[in-house]
Amino acid sequence: MERGANFLNLQGTQGGRFDHQTSATEAGRLHKVSSVVTGFFRDMDRSLEEMKPKY
Repeated sequence: MERGANFLNLQGTQGGRFDHQTSATEAGRLHKVSSVVTGFFRDMDRSLEEMKPKY
């Protein structure tokens, strides 16, 4: 019974590590996408400001 309990504890630990790695990878990917999108719209805003007529 103790061996079975240890096995279940080990599976839970490995599963938690996999979940943590997956969430960290996803967070990194979302951060990259956010940076690209933010940069794109910042550049687009600058371009539009330059196109406005100056009075």
